[in-house]
Amino acid sequence: MTQFVLLLGSNRDDAIQQLEHAVESLGARWGVSQVGVPLKTAPRDEASEIASYLNQALVLDCDLSHTELKLELKNLETQLGRVRPMSVSGTCAIDIDIVLCRHTNADAWQVLDPKSLSHAYAREALAAWI
Repeated sequence: MTQFVLLLGSNRDDAIQQLEHAVESLGARWGVSQVGVPLKTAPRDEASEIASYLNQALVLDCDLSHTELKLELKNLETQLGRVRPMSVSGTCAIDIDIVLCRHTNADAWQVLDPKSLSHAYAREALAAWI
């Protein structure tokens, strides 16, 4: 069994409902053992027209490899309304990134997505695990 820490985000007007639906969908497929509180992201660029994101982290317990899970999550994003490429407006229904993992009986989390951890909003959302 492997635990993965996922970072979810949405910047739609109904972002809280999008996150709730994503957590429910993930829990219906795999075990969700911990869920962080949703946090509002400050805009990266004050001049940007792109809406701020609501982000949330969770721990997913599953037997898939990182690669297998990543494919499953991309499919789930599509099912939950994600459109690629992103629209000109920058609206994103749901984004799900795998940031950390820990194999059974391991003490430390392994960083899978250092790019996500370079952002303050991600470090804040993931504070319980990093």
